[in-house]
Amino acid sequence: MAKDSNLFLQIFKDSWDLFKQIKPAYSIEYYESVVSKIIKCGDVNEGYIKFECDYCGEDELTIGFSCKHSFCLKCGTIKAMQFVEEIKAKMFDDVTYKHLTLTMAEDFWTTFYRHRKTNDLFNNLYKAAWEFIQALFKYITKLKKIRAGAIMVIHVSGRDSSYNVHLHIILPMGVVDEISGKWVDLSWVEYSDLHLGWKKYFFKMMEEYFANDPEFLKKIKEIKNRYPKGIVANLDPRTLPKGGGKLSSYLAKYLFRPSISVNRIIKYDVKKGQVTYDYSDHKTNRIQRETISVIDFIGRMVQQIMPKGFQRVRYFGLHGTSCGLKSKIKVIRGLERRDGIEPDPDREIELKRAQRLSFRERVILIRKKDPLRCKKCNRVMELVKVWTKSKGTIFNYYEKLANAPPIINFKINKQENISKIEGPSMVQMDFFSL
Repeated sequence: MAKDSNLFLQIFKDSWDLFKQIKPAYSIEYYESVVSKIIKCGDVNEGYIKFECDYCGEDELTIGFSCKHSFCLKCGTIKAMQFVEEIKAKMFDDVTYKHLTLTMAEDFWTTFYRHRKTNDLFNNLYKAAWEFIQALFKYITKLKKIRAGAIMVIHVSGRDSSYNVHLHIILPMGVVDEISGKWVDLSWVEYSDLHLGWKKYFFKMMEEYFANDPEFLKKIKEIKNRYPKGIVANLDPRTLPKGGGKLSSYLAKYLFRPSISVNRIIKYDVKKGQVTYDYSDHKTNRIQRETISVIDFIGRMVQQIMPKGFQRVRYFGLHGTSCGLKSKIKVIRGLERRDGIEPDPDREIELKRAQRLSFRERVILIRKKDPLRCKKCNRVMELVKVWTKSKGTIFNYYEKLANAPPIINFKINKQENISKIEGPSMVQMDFFSL
């Protein structure tokens, strides 16, 4: 089969029913609804919107409705771009940021996998990470009361797409001293503090969550004793790029990479029922190639579907969504007291805009071209039709024009300076030039 942009979807179309028979745990309404959506994503037979150039009539664009699910490679890319722009707008200028990765003992990957249908355990992982960061920064600064910040994204797959739960965190290297109001920079964190501190808060969370399971508590204690030096917590020595394209590329690469990209799928052998794909090995930093059965491939993909309504991106402290402007003011004032930096009034506007990007704006950002520009005359095309499978045509531009009321005729009495209107509703533009 030729490699194309629909290859990922084709694998699911061909083998999803067989997969459910072999793996009945996934034969439930939630997974069915997600896979059903991505299979139909962009299918014009399910619904579409159509644009045409009403100036030259030489170009048109029909767009099938998207599923808008992050599991879909196409829609996931759009969502990732939106999140990247949102995060960029939330980050503070003149504050150094670094990338922190928090892992866990491999023994617990299966535990999280078994809880993949609910939010609770994943929510507690975020909470433990945030408590750890606050305690760590308070310990380093020796301050009594601080205000830290963090932006976290959970990943449940490794580079080879196997199940591997870990957190990626964008970390401002500094805190606001709540007593003096000053911004306090942090240059570095000792690895021993990272590893031991994260071990403490992670195992504390696990012990509290499974407090009513004595047998599993014994297992947690046994695993805990195997890590005397702590759990791996990697703080990248590099600082994140400042704004612009480099920051977007960095965030997209590390925080929002999809479960797999079509370019990484090297071969789909329908007859043998096998999929071959590439991945970058974390240990060797080299490209590795793996061939697995279609059933295993689908399994590795669907196990990454998070619980319904789950929020993968979380904002904490200074970056919290509920106190964004207040936190911004605190940071700016703290920086002003330190370096005399002037506040930027456009940051909130930029953030709000990033949260409501239209389809057209997103495509322009990704592909660097306007999808609604006519290829012939370069004018913006007009929305002419909206059709859905369930309701049929719900908007038709040409029918609307055909059924429009006649143009209003205006008669002006110059002596009385009074305009009289004859006709029902449409305005004749020449009137406004009289």
